[in-house]
Amino acid sequence: MKDNNMKTGGQENKLTVLLSTMNKYMCFYSYYLWLLIDDCHFIIDDVKCVMTFSKHIGFESFVKKFMQQRIQSKIEGNSGGEQFSKITMNSSYGSDGMNQEHFSDIKLCDIHETFRNHLNGRFKSDRKLADNLYAVEFEQQKFNCKTCLQVAFAVLDCS
Repeated sequence: MKDNNMKTGGQENKLTVLLSTMNKYMCFYSYYLWLLIDDCHFIIDDVKCVMTFSKHIGFESFVKKFMQQRIQSKIEGNSGGEQFSKITMNSSYGSDGMNQEHFSDIKLCDIHETFRNHLNGRFKSDRKLADNLYAVEFEQQKFNCKTCLQVAFAVLDCS
């Protein structure tokens, strides 16, 4: 911090919104963090994990269209049109933004391999399919998300 000519050793004010977290970590998305860092001079002193999302612009035209309609309706005093645009964007957030991926790792095994998999730390459950055939389910350690969560958050923020 000193290399960047930033003041150090001054009085620190804790962010009062975080007092209700009961000493647990809290998730913030990037736009809120930018606001806290740039405008409120928020200092991040501990990071539990960082999640990144690939940019997805599949719904950009949809969001722009309905935001334009909402703004135009607001300017014209058309509260029905404004509410329609808002509800449409909110419902889009609900259906398009949900992560409906099924996170399961299932492997077909014989009885001996099923027994060995019971000792695996990722073992979740098994089901007998035939005399010597079992479906063994493991807990996932990594997850892929194919829905456009960034767009869903943007729709929610704009509505």
